[in-house]
Amino acid sequence: MTTQTVQRAPGASMCCDAAGRMCSLAVKPVSLEVLVRLAVERGDGSEAQVRERIEDMLSSGLLIDC
Repeated sequence: MTTQTVQRAPGASMCCDAAGRMCSLAVKPVSLEVLVRLAVERGDGSEAQVRERIEDMLSSGLLIDC
């Protein structure tokens, strides 16, 4: 089993909304599971909401697979 690792895309904005806060957590490569856990602990939504947001961020290029 491989663990997916993601990172903030070069030039991605790190504003104060939930997506921006996740970008700030992923400045360096981080496992997807750790990113989800940290975002949920910070109050950025439920696990399902955070996972959906990460998928959107990957699709839009704010986060990239490492």
